[in-house]
Amino acid sequence: MKAAEITDNYIHFEKRNEYNFRDDDPLSSTSMKNSNEANLYFLAVIPPEPILSECQAHKDHFFEKYNSKASLNSPPHVTVHMPFKLKEVKEPQLIDEVDNTIANIEPFQLQLNGYDHFGQRVIYVMVEDSEPLLNLFLEIRKMMKVNFNIFNADYKNRGFNPHITLAFRDLKREAFKQAWPEFENATYKKSFDVSSLGLLKHDGKKWQVLKAFSFRN
Repeated sequence: MKAAEITDNYIHFEKRNEYNFRDDDPLSSTSMKNSNEANLYFLAVIPPEPILSECQAHKDHFFEKYNSKASLNSPPHVTVHMPFKLKEVKEPQLIDEVDNTIANIEPFQLQLNGYDHFGQRVIYVMVEDSEPLLNLFLEIRKMMKVNFNIFNADYKNRGFNPHITLAFRDLKREAFKQAWPEFENATYKKSFDVSSLGLLKHDGKKWQVLKAFSFRN
């Protein structure tokens, strides 16, 4: 899927999304935004339709049935670099550096296979091991360290564990105990072509796709 198609699909998808919450996750704190010193960004693979809407339907389900809403502030995605703060004046440089980094990346395919969880708070779609995705992560991590002195590519240095989050850390433990049996043995096997990388920016309320970078044709 081309970068322009990814961006257009997300814009159309966003218009259909009736929810508009402020993110109470500390990674997207509005106090940072009010300082006018920096913005929040992250880099991710955004799946195409129909996977985008299927995963969004799961997110909506967790909100409607279990009051877990934090994941609604971003489109379904596979994180390649965790959220980071960067002064807006450096945004053009960030765009240039990402563009240069992925210039020689070739399109690849990702396989989704079932569900899993982190502790009793996060439920997600599993992404099967992918050497091209790992290489993309490593290239982006290197670029961010060298050019921006940013070192939080993965969550708390726990290594790269690609997934699509459905229920986030505001899922209560009792709600998890009710929700997990719905997904524990459920089947979800999908594959999709990855031909671009998305740069997302927090607008004070939710994450928006700022730009999609196409891989080499």
